[in-house]
Amino acid sequence: MKVINWKPYNKGKLRGFFDVLTAEGFTLKGFKIMEGINGEFVSRPSQQDKDGEWFDTVYCTKEISAELLKMVKAEQGKAPEPKPDQPTNNEESIPF
Repeated sequence: MKVINWKPYNKGKLRGFFDVLTAEGFTLKGFKIMEGINGEFVSRPSQQDKDGEWFDTVYCTKEISAELLKMVKAEQGKAPEPKPDQPTNNEESIPF
């Protein structure tokens, strides 16, 4: 299992979005990190029904949620890698 597509988004209680890539190759989209009264937690993908109620579409154990949160924290600490067509900040990338 691997956290992919981490996108920080600090607005209200929302801290960011991410997807999960399983070892079998499935991508689960729509996970969120939320700030609660007991700290941050993983909010699983959900859908709204015709009556306006929200239901989770992916279920997992508390242990898996804790592991996902730990993986996101590790992802947050990484600096974004430059894209191949972007120059780095060293002198060799200066075109003259």
